[in-house]
Amino acid sequence: MDLPSSTPRQRPVHTYNNGQPYQISRGRFADRSRVEDAINRGHSILRGRPTSEEFLALVKRELKIRKYAASSISNYLSAIGGFLAWYGSPPNRVTIEDVRNYLELLADGGASSSHLAVVISAIRTSFDKFCCRDVTLGLATPRRKKLQPVILSAEEVKRILGAAPTRKMKLAIGIMYAAGLRNSELCRLRVCDLDFDRNTIRISQGKGASDRLVMLPATFAPQLRIICSELSADGWIFPSQNHRKNRHLSSRTLQRWVATAAELAGVAKRVTPHSFRHAFATHLLENGTDIRFIQKLLGHQRLETTTIYTHVAKLKSINVVSPIDKIAMPDEKSGNANRPATNAPVGKLRITMDVNEDHTSANVTLHIIDRSATQTMAVLDGITVRLDDRKWVRLDLPLAHLWQAKLQSLSRNERERIESPEFFETIRGHVSQKFLHAISNGPLS
Repeated sequence: MDLPSSTPRQRPVHTYNNGQPYQISRGRFADRSRVEDAINRGHSILRGRPTSEEFLALVKRELKIRKYAASSISNYLSAIGGFLAWYGSPPNRVTIEDVRNYLELLADGGASSSHLAVVISAIRTSFDKFCCRDVTLGLATPRRKKLQPVILSAEEVKRILGAAPTRKMKLAIGIMYAAGLRNSELCRLRVCDLDFDRNTIRISQGKGASDRLVMLPATFAPQLRIICSELSADGWIFPSQNHRKNRHLSSRTLQRWVATAAELAGVAKRVTPHSFRHAFATHLLENGTDIRFIQKLLGHQRLETTTIYTHVAKLKSINVVSPIDKIAMPDEKSGNANRPATNAPVGKLRITMDVNEDHTSANVTLHIIDRSATQTMAVLDGITVRLDDRKWVRLDLPLAHLWQAKLQSLSRNERERIESPEFFETIRGHVSQKFLHAISNGPLS
């Protein structure tokens, strides 16, 4: 039976799980706020009934055109190739049930959450986003284990550095810990990246295709000067150990160096090159460094990524003691000088929020009032709370030095508490709750 001519023809709408249409893939740095209402078949990268080999070739070409990372292209093609080899039929006949059956097979075989997430992302990108299909509609990213990083103590780092058998190993491990570098970032250091006048190291095109500056450790500056004097500006600080020309140290070789040094030092923890990056961030946090500076040094795009270290750092300012230690601890009259000191109270905190007209962001001001609620001691502004393109609440704080003049009226203990990671966690929860309430039900009283 034919539909009446007045009935509009329904076009397929390809949406994410939250109901929003797919964005046209335009590259990593494209404007993500622009969303099309519907995607028609004209956006597909292929027509007809291609073979698996033709489909993979077209997907690879599209990934390269859109400047996906080489590792992402390799992982995506491997995942799609495995799926099509299991499927055994032309790609145009794939359905959502075929995808679910394949994922179930992988899960029953013991595949990790990360591997399943890569497979789903590869199939969604190639079939749904590139070819305007709905074969992953309703599939969510699998749950991942929430693991805390293993943190090396300062004493363990010292032991590993002392146990490293060669100068080159000591230098590589020491720079990783001193500047918080990733494995690949250390291996790709060039002479031109070191600035001895400004005592900085330029990390060129790190993770996320972004540059950043980190500190050049004074401990290794003399040794680095000698190395740089013997090389050209484009020379590798850590060249290949296989005497291959114009090649840098491989990541696998650096992993073996770290494993060897940790074994000689007798460290029982599982130590990898990334362990020194974790130790760098955690030790800075324990020494009172502002978490936003740590974020810049690590090259994290989101502050929430850096706050993982607030859960593993040895926070000296919190007066939390195990109950067994309190039972065994003598009282103050017995002369115990190691009892943790109690933090001085800051006062009362009042949050004012000015929601913008678009109801997707707001300007936040913190008013710190004395405990008698009669006098405002400090007003901290410059805070922004907003909804990103995935409807997550983001909190942007100014750098710590911008608040220094406004905190001069407070005592030293009160300033330290406001600059601590715990203060950030507290206001993030209150501001997020207040903002969500304001944009949904009107302002809080």
